[in-house]
Amino acid sequence: MFALVLTDQTMPGLTGVELVQFLQEIRPGLPVILTTGFSPYVDAATAASMNIEFLQKPVQPGILIQTVARLLNAAAVNADRNPPPPPPTADAPDR
Repeated sequence: MFALVLTDQTMPGLTGVELVQFLQEIRPGLPVILTTGFSPYVDAATAASMNIEFLQKPVQPGILIQTVARLLNAAAVNADRNPPPPPPTADAPDR
């Protein structure tokens, strides 16, 4: 299990946007940071519409650290407010 995804837009086989769409299907609410040096297909507005963070490369290390910390802290707060249901026990009746 992972707590955050940091990805680039340009990758072999699929784009960062495609990866984000897939991740949002299997893990809604997963914090994602999408980076790119240049792409006509994604920008801050596109990322905002997908509810993810966008960082233009080159990214200053301090900005990356602050963004990661902010997203992980927000995810922790949300997890405290909305804990997952407990797993079923072996003696629980099937429904």
